Amino acid sequence: MDAFFKKRGDNMWEWNKYEIVLLIEAVKQINNGAARGTTLKKLSKKLRRMAKNRGENIGEQYRNYRGMNTKAHNIEYLMYGIEDKYYKPQPGFREMVAIHGTPLYEKLLPEAEALACVKKK
Repeated sequence: MDAFFKKRGDNMWEWNKYEIVLLIEAVKQINNGAARGTTLKKLSKKLRRMAKNRGENIGEQYRNYRGMNTKAHNIEYLMYGIEDKYYKPQPGFREMVAIHGTPLYEKLLPEAEALACVKKK
């Protein structure tokens, strides 16, 4: 496991830079009028596939819709100032929002998509 994909002591997985980039992209889609539920459900499937591609043993709650919704609110707060009473971003959220739109972010986006793609057998 690299430094961007680790398990916290409380049995919760921290978000890695690639997951956060995909979350930011989903929030941008929602902000541009995409259906929140559909967008976040697709993101959930994508992040679960990313973990499985890395060989992680994940449970039903890993990156589920409820979690996606909460974390999307965190990104909305950071990007657009939309209030969130549950605002508790995990490590990396502020940093990834801060680099949004930079060459580094633009480099990470296709890498994130590749990590979440369906692996051919």
